[in-house]
Amino acid sequence: VNETDGRYQVRFLVRRATQVELLATNNEKEALLLENSLIKQYKPPYNVQLRDDKTYLSLRLDPREDFPRVTIVRRYKKDGARYFGPYHSALAIRQTLKQIHRMFPLRTCSDNVMHGRSRPCLYYQMKQCLAPCVGLIDRAAYHEITEQVALILDGRTADLEKLLLEKIRALAAELRFEEAAVLRDRLNDLRVSTERQRT
Repeated sequence: VNETDGRYQVRFLVRRATQVELLATNNEKEALLLENSLIKQYKPPYNVQLRDDKTYLSLRLDPREDFPRVTIVRRYKKDGARYFGPYHSALAIRQTLKQIHRMFPLRTCSDNVMHGRSRPCLYYQMKQCLAPCVGLIDRAAYHEITEQVALILDGRTADLEKLLLEKIRALAAELRFEEAAVLRDRLNDLRVSTERQRT
């Protein structure tokens, strides 16, 4: 323990601690999940943040849906969906989700809203959705985008860059320049975002 730490709560805990145990984890994600489960199990008197039913936030993507969307959830379920996280704060997860929606035009509306639409919404006009609600993109093309989202949420940005470069070259060879330009812009956004995270 850092004895020079002047915070009252640290000095208070150091005076009362009789034993310290260390548990090694492979990464920060495992550490957060372990912390969450231990707090719920032992209900420590001085660590109340996660003692109730709350838990860390994660992102959920269900590839079995025809037109999946990324949603914020608090609990993992054994439902065949993919979960990404946990995120240590609501701000961090909302920033990640905002970045995903800026780069990848996936739907944000609920299933009920999507199935009840007869014309594209404002997000389509702003080029932030591909309007699967009215059939302006097919399932296979939409799933290509959700696979790209899964790569970035898995932290596999190098794999995603390689995939996008291959698709850009293939589209250019077929003289489909407008589609290639969309992917080029997505690749540039990805590189800027990745560079920002490194600095």
